[in-house]
Amino acid sequence: MFADVEAVVVRYLSALDIGRVTTRTPANLADVLPLVMVNRVPGGGGDDGITDVAQLDVDTFTARDPSAPGRGAAHDLAEQVRAAMLALRHKAVGGVLVDTVETLTAPCWVDYADDRLNRFVATYELSLRAPLF
Repeated sequence: MFADVEAVVVRYLSALDIGRVTTRTPANLADVLPLVMVNRVPGGGGDDGITDVAQLDVDTFTARDPSAPGRGAAHDLAEQVRAAMLALRHKAVGGVLVDTVETLTAPCWVDYADDRLNRFVATYELSLRAPLF
């Protein structure tokens, strides 16, 4: 049985000082920023019976500052998360070994239906080893 890759990444990122990490957009999103949302998406290589290959979208949300030009804080958080994701290579999280992490789509700004928020989205591919019993 393979590990829940979303749970592994949420556990790992939650240990960092980057804000709330979840798999769902909360109804009160604007009140709980910064927020990182992790979701497995269709795609990836499946598995070979030993290694699960999963693609994840990682959304980062920050408050939009109308007095500041650009998307500074939002971009910085997205890049901080990217560095953390790449540092996950060859680490065990809750007994699950993460073999590889690759950035498929670098963090990029994506419009969100709330003018008070900035959102960046990145896609990563991870390979995780099935736990040995």
